[in-house]
Amino acid sequence: MSGIVAHELSIYDFNDPRGRTAFVLDYSWGLTGTALGAALQIVNTFVIPDSDYNDALSREVGFFVYDGGIVFFPGFITTLGNVTTNGSGNVGVIEDHEAVHVWQSRVFGPFFQVSYVAWLAGGAVVGTAVWLTDTDEDWYSLVETAAYYNNPWEVWAYTNDNNWPPAGANPKLVWKLP
Repeated sequence: MSGIVAHELSIYDFNDPRGRTAFVLDYSWGLTGTALGAALQIVNTFVIPDSDYNDALSREVGFFVYDGGIVFFPGFITTLGNVTTNGSGNVGVIEDHEAVHVWQSRVFGPFFQVSYVAWLAGGAVVGTAVWLTDTDEDWYSLVETAAYYNNPWEVWAYTNDNNWPPAGANPKLVWKLP
């Protein structure tokens, strides 16, 4: 049991105030995200054995990073709570984009997960409504842009990694930022 606990604590630098803060938030206000991340770790560990946990990068960035693992959407990295999966060695994206999502989960707690999913659902409706008025547009691209790329949590992360607007976003719907 002590090996599991040591592994779970290995991402936190307790000599740094940021590491101590991350620990406190992960196991208090951000517990919803931490629980989702733990579920993701279980799947990566026991269902997808070649998920390739990246211990060195995890310690460096302060959250669990898997180079492989479960893929929800091909070509995208997934972060739930303090766990990132399918990183495939994209260190820059992990440090500049996915780290934002980890801290969003820590700081905004359950509001982050609920509002993220609500935006996905609402964006799917908006993207479909736009497509119904212009069926020449690609339906998936409109839904993906409205539901995912225009999600304020994603806009924040993409802006942080200097990748706004993202290449995959549909120009008809993507937000124009100042």
